[in-house]
Amino acid sequence: MRKCPNCGRVAVKTEDWACQWCGYPLLSASYEISKTYKELREERLQPELKSTPPAMEVSVDELYAAYEADKAAADAKFLDKLLNLTGIVARIVATDISGMRFIVLAGADEEERHIALCEFDRRRGSEINQLTTGQTVTVQGRCEGYQIHIIMKDCDLIP
Repeated sequence: MRKCPNCGRVAVKTEDWACQWCGYPLLSASYEISKTYKELREERLQPELKSTPPAMEVSVDELYAAYEADKAAADAKFLDKLLNLTGIVARIVATDISGMRFIVLAGADEEERHIALCEFDRRRGSEINQLTTGQTVTVQGRCEGYQIHIIMKDCDLIP
């Protein structure tokens, strides 16, 4: 089989004479697939969309209680899972080097003993700048576990 001159993968021609991986036009003779590039691309994306489980609703206090009770069990339940984490904004931190923004969420007692560090992309800067210390917010992100504090990555604010 021939390789696609664009992506370098072994490719076969689709109904619309395109590489099934990158969509590059293939004009030479090759095996054919009875679908178009667009149909194949949608099929590859669909399993990812359907398999995404809904986010678990949890507060900073509940998450801390789970990790303090049994770290291994809490990791099994929360690690690399999508969470809607609710807490009180203790601090807002912007880093100059990477452009990343962080919100430090505290539990209901507002002590910085139980906090979650939530990392946002720099594109979320305007949303984060509208927050105030003491405000209760819900953040959706992927739980990276508990080290010194709870770490959340790839976060977004939930209205």
